[in-house]
Amino acid sequence: GNFWWDYGTTSNPIGTRPYKEYNTTLGVDQIYYGGDDFPLIETNYTVTFNETGLASGASWSVSLGGTTRASLTSTIVFTEVNGSYAYSIPAVGALVASPSHGTVTVSGVPLTLDIAFAPPPTYSVTFAETGLPTGTTWTLTVGGHAGSSNTNAYATTLVNGTYNYTINAAVGFSPTPASGTLTVQGLPISVSIVYSPPPTYAVTFAESGLASGTNWSVTFNGVASSSVTSTIVFTVPDNSYLYSVGAVTGYSASPSSGTVTVNGAAVNVAVTFTSTGPTTYAVTFAETGLPTGMGWSIALSNGNDLTGSTPNLVADLSNGTYSYTVGNVTGYLSQPTQGTVTVAGIAQTVSIQFGALPTSGYVTFVELGLPNGTSWNVTIGGVVHSSTTAIINLTLPFGTYTYTIGNVSGYSYSVTSLSPTSPITVSASNPIVGVGVVYTQNPTTSSSGLSTLDWILIGVVVVIVIVGLVAALLMRRRGGSAAPAKSSTPPPPPPQTPANSPEGESTYGGGKA
Repeated sequence: GNFWWDYGTTSNPIGTRPYKEYNTTLGVDQIYYGGDDFPLIETNYTVTFNETGLASGASWSVSLGGTTRASLTSTIVFTEVNGSYAYSIPAVGALVASPSHGTVTVSGVPLTLDIAFAPPPTYSVTFAETGLPTGTTWTLTVGGHAGSSNTNAYATTLVNGTYNYTINAAVGFSPTPASGTLTVQGLPISVSIVYSPPPTYAVTFAESGLASGTNWSVTFNGVASSSVTSTIVFTVPDNSYLYSVGAVTGYSASPSSGTVTVNGAAVNVAVTFTSTGPTTYAVTFAETGLPTGMGWSIALSNGNDLTGSTPNLVADLSNGTYSYTVGNVTGYLSQPTQGTVTVAGIAQTVSIQFGALPTSGYVTFVELGLPNGTSWNVTIGGVVHSSTTAIINLTLPFGTYTYTIGNVSGYSYSVTSLSPTSPITVSASNPIVGVGVVYTQNPTTSSSGLSTLDWILIGVVVVIVIVGLVAALLMRRRGGSAAPAKSSTPPPPPPQTPANSPEGESTYGGGKA
């Protein structure tokens, strides 16, 4: 190192201590002693800070070892003797120095530090909400900046630091937390927000004056609701709401519109309907299916009976519910046969459809015991019907008929015990008649070896089977219904040979049993 010697005495060998003084000529610190011509001088070294990133002419500064220097250029220079010095560089506007602070060590050589100014790094800060209806807009303020979102998340970026935030209520929903503080420390942050729906209260509209079952409606806060009862209910949170009562033909509503204020309790609104139109309304019963000019009737539960021979029967009825019954028409069935009609301030039409009932039935004669191909016959209603098969099928108008079984040479016959005896009746309630005939060869024992009783028993079974088959056929032709009175048109008859054909035989069946 450097030592000072002033040729002092033995008791004071160092003499006067040197002092440091700034040499304005040389621009350096020097050590002087009085008028000494050979002073000792400390060695200084430059410490240079070079910046990049600032706009030309921007002012910046550096503090080094307690000394601060500023510059409008890109360079700031310090001169220091050997040693360690702390430095710091403040931000310039929104630009941050990197490095912004540190320590330099001067050790016999000049030093240069490069300083880069740039915006500070930012980190994602996300607010995630739950509880709001989809598409609802919600708002917040973070770090003094306002934001909004209509999704379930709001995202922004912030530099390191501590920020206050507030979350605003949305369409009556309350946020939790509603405010708070967050700290950004070099990592992304997520803040969860839960919106809770506000309490709701019933707003009930109760009507009076309308007929039971009359449809009416209310539009409340833009939402329409209708009812056929006396009340319509909406459920809403605290607020003020507009409403309007829908028009009902023949009535005026009071009040017809207004404002409802909900404030922590349910609200009831009374709506009174007053009749403005006629006291009765036309109810038309319109029939189809009857021949022109045929009479028909309607009996109403209020004692008003309607009769006529035109397609429409009209009753003038006041508001209310009425039952009706369609009168019987010979040869026809109505659909429906009865019902109810509700009058609610408007005219209306009830449709009645008539269908013709069948007017003929089927008579089947089944023989057993004759050889194949043997001709036999039945006379019914004065007409002879012959066949060489085991079955004679006839279609006859409803009525009562006598029948006789024709003789076959060499055979005697008997009608089975389950068969109806002559005369027989064909009607809507008895549309299918079956008669079993058993022929037995003379003498009593037939060529087949069966006794007369055997043939009779066999005949009974055959008649039952044949009648069942005919009934099944009729049911299939009539769409599954075995009751002719329910059908609007008679089923087609089975194919048969006309009674005046040469043989007079039925073609139904095709062979003997």
